[in-house]
Amino acid sequence: AAVASLFALRLEAESVPGGQLLVPAIFSIIIASVLIQSFTARRLALRWKLAEEQPMGVIIVGSGTVPVAIGQALKKSGFDVTLADSNWDALKRARMGGLKTYFGRIVSDHADHHLDLSGVARLLAMSDRPAQNTLACLHYRSELGTDGVYALRTSEDHDKAKMTLSGSLKMPWLFDDRIDDVTLENALESGAAIKTSKLKDNYTLADLIERSEGLAIPLFAIDPKRRLIPFTSNAEPPAKSGWEIMALHLKSEVAAAAGKREVPVVEPAEATGSPAATS
Repeated sequence: AAVASLFALRLEAESVPGGQLLVPAIFSIIIASVLIQSFTARRLALRWKLAEEQPMGVIIVGSGTVPVAIGQALKKSGFDVTLADSNWDALKRARMGGLKTYFGRIVSDHADHHLDLSGVARLLAMSDRPAQNTLACLHYRSELGTDGVYALRTSEDHDKAKMTLSGSLKMPWLFDDRIDDVTLENALESGAAIKTSKLKDNYTLADLIERSEGLAIPLFAIDPKRRLIPFTSNAEPPAKSGWEIMALHLKSEVAAAAGKREVPVVEPAEATGSPAATS
């Protein structure tokens, strides 16, 4: 456009007919090319298999018992899961479980250059280090969106610590407010299992919880387009017929610890919450 302006000035100085139309013509071409690219780029990328119809990638920060168990459950449901941790030995369990891993700090120049985010739709910060979880969510929120990053409450987290963040930096806790990494780890080590159930017209989320006698704790919802939508501390996905629910199913003897506030038991009435925004 700048060069075209110089040519236009020279053409006008030489009294060349139509010279004044050069700049508008160039700008029209630029605008048209941008619009055409915007409308056709994704369609062509999908046709040439250079992009995914629905991103299925999930990055999980951490490699303890809980991240590995959730990663394996998500992989079983068809998601492309990568566990990220700076502890090489801790990643062994994930690798032995057939999960992809990234060795390094999740917030670093190395991660920015070597951690492939193509096809990634969700980041779940589930390490036992609260500061790392928060930094990971804040760092990748610009890439994945505010509804693409989530953190699991750790045993060190407190509501007052969360409230020290300004409104634009706050993020919801994964799952129920009463659930933290230690709660989930204790449940899994005591025999709890992560199972996926499909909802139907005659089998709702409330039915799932009621039939489990409150021993099923919803973790994620998967809509018919295979979008992963976590249950959070302040919202619940609008799950309905055709959706899948991934839940932690407690053993009855494990749930007995709920009275001691170690493992929460979900009441059937809690199955009706406010809808979460989908992306």
